[in-house]
Amino acid sequence: MTLPSSCDVSIYGLVDPRSGEVRYVGKTKGNLHSRLNGHLGDVRRGRVYIPFPSALVAWSKSEEGRAIRSAAGKTRTHSPETREKLSFLSTGKKRSLESRRKQAATRCGAKHSQTTIEKMKATWARKRLDRQKDVDPHESAGISVSSQVADDNRLRSDQAPSLQRSGYPDREDGRSETVMG
Repeated sequence: MTLPSSCDVSIYGLVDPRSGEVRYVGKTKGNLHSRLNGHLGDVRRGRVYIPFPSALVAWSKSEEGRAIRSAAGKTRTHSPETREKLSFLSTGKKRSLESRRKQAATRCGAKHSQTTIEKMKATWARKRLDRQKDVDPHESAGISVSSQVADDNRLRSDQAPSLQRSGYPDREDGRSETVMG
């Protein structure tokens, strides 16, 4: 089978670190590291049982596996000269007093041109309109819906139905009949 040249498919193999034997071959479009973590994560969580990754997870928890994992990546360290160069290049350089004064003087008291001011006003107006479209009219007025109900239209607490009785008092003595339902 031939794959098109535009297709980024990686073919990988899981190799047993103890024996060097290839135990599984697969393909992925994604990152190889994340694919391996996907295999091992499914096994660790108990979602699937695949013999080789299960054995690999068990082996990686052993003394030998932990020693190999902790030593991985420590072989490719930079030399002291390279580390010094990288440190120097990543550190910012202080500007001289003269250059700081020049830069401060160029911005000090600088005003926007009239066209820039007009553009900023138009942008602010557009943003204000967009915000007003998304806002509830009651919310923008500072009124809550519950405060619009007049106090005389509200039920008193003794009129409100409770869990024990259904409806309003319908007898002359003020008691209501319990409705079983």
